[in-house]
Amino acid sequence: MKKILAILKTNVIGVIFLLFAAIVFFTNIPSLNNCDSYLIGTGLYFYSSLLQANAAIISIVAIFFIFRVQSLHLATEGYYNALIASCENNLEKKLYHNFRSHSLKEKIEDVEKGNFNESFHKDIMLSCIDNIKVVNKTKGSIIFPMIILSIAIIINISGLLLTNFLHSLGSIIEIKFFSIVFLFQIYCLATLIKGVYKSINFNAI
Repeated sequence: MKKILAILKTNVIGVIFLLFAAIVFFTNIPSLNNCDSYLIGTGLYFYSSLLQANAAIISIVAIFFIFRVQSLHLATEGYYNALIASCENNLEKKLYHNFRSHSLKEKIEDVEKGNFNESFHKDIMLSCIDNIKVVNKTKGSIIFPMIILSIAIIINISGLLLTNFLHSLGSIIEIKFFSIVFLFQIYCLATLIKGVYKSINFNAI
């Protein structure tokens, strides 16, 4: 039960989406039965507009993500170069070249073991580790929203292909499907904004 509550706490937006989707799906509105004449061609415009919007959003977010990660990588490379440039002999250079090629876990172990000769070397090594952590957090904050947006694009394409079929099921079902897709779109945008906001607020050194 505690695990379920923890999941619900971290996915409030998803819970709200599911709640509204359930309300839309199970609510019967008889007055919608006479909307067939207004819905002819609406599906094509609706799904194609969402498809274009989602494709544009993914492109913009991808550019932001690449720029953010590259800038962090460049900063980390600068620290590596400063570390190696400050070495006084080949033994030190080998030590810090090994540090550069290590995984994040191994880098942390290097610092904890005291595998450095000067205090400012430790500071540089810690800065490298902090930047790598920020890169990992940035990736983690963006991946889920991008997956959700990709699912939205698949839904948009499916809606375009099945427009005539959905229209043949009647106006009530078609409008309910429109509503659920629109709610899912809002959920996608809210999740994306949350992810981008988190990635911006991860502090790099």
